[in-house]
Amino acid sequence: MIRCGTLAAFLLVFALLSASVVVAQEPVPEPVAPPSLVIVNGNAITRDDFLSTLKVYWGSEALRMLIDEQIVAKEAARLGVSATAADVDARLLREQEGYASARAFKAALRERGISQKALKRELKTAVLLDMIVDKRAGITDQKVSAYYTAHLTEFTTPARVDLYVITTGTIESAYLAAERIANEDFGVVAEDLSTDDFAATGGHWGDLTADEIAPEAVQVAAFNLEPGGRSEPIEVEGAFFVIWAKDKEPGSVIAEAGAAQQIKNKFRADKNVSRDGVLRSLRAAADVKIKMPGYAHI
Repeated sequence: MIRCGTLAAFLLVFALLSASVVVAQEPVPEPVAPPSLVIVNGNAITRDDFLSTLKVYWGSEALRMLIDEQIVAKEAARLGVSATAADVDARLLREQEGYASARAFKAALRERGISQKALKRELKTAVLLDMIVDKRAGITDQKVSAYYTAHLTEFTTPARVDLYVITTGTIESAYLAAERIANEDFGVVAEDLSTDDFAATGGHWGDLTADEIAPEAVQVAAFNLEPGGRSEPIEVEGAFFVIWAKDKEPGSVIAEAGAAQQIKNKFRADKNVSRDGVLRSLRAAADVKIKMPGYAHI
């Protein structure tokens, strides 16, 4: 009769031998196929398929971007300029300005197949390149600010009024016109009663700024009226005017921050310095050795 300890030892040895046999008899594993990224109608698109297609169609563009990123970063470091996260975020906001909403902007990024993180990487290079261009053109924030202050009218949109006028030679006719326009079409009354050259067009003087309206009393009255407002007779040197401010557009001023890029573009043009020209010069001066077959043309 086998003792319990002997039996246990026998069983352990048998198990180890069995395991050894199983391992020894296990077949050599076959090569594993590349994992599928997408299945289309039962057919797999593998990671290798994806990467090879990217290389063929977008490889040159991607490599060019990476080379430019290195070239621009090196020149920026040499000049002592750097792009902060705030600089990149500000440029990102500018990129979004042409879209109806942040949601529409994100949808456009998805269509391009690019993440916001990847876009920020591109924008950082763009911001650095602009800084380099400004350095070469001698542009400083102080010069931009001084130009803005000295040329404020360039960044100002004056208020406008869509003005209709009935001109008469007597106070009686003027009050008659004021009474009639309360219930009749202004243009019809102007054709009947107005004596100036605009009677045939219903008294329409035009969509005008303050500088384009005379006499001054009519100008002041026109801009004091609410949109759609009509005046009582206004007397100026024996002539009488009844006016209608059909519509009004308030004036506006572009803030310095909003005008800065426009001013910089002017300075760059004056110095004949452009982003494309600077980038070409940086590429020409860079020591670039392309070791990837098929991309030497870059």
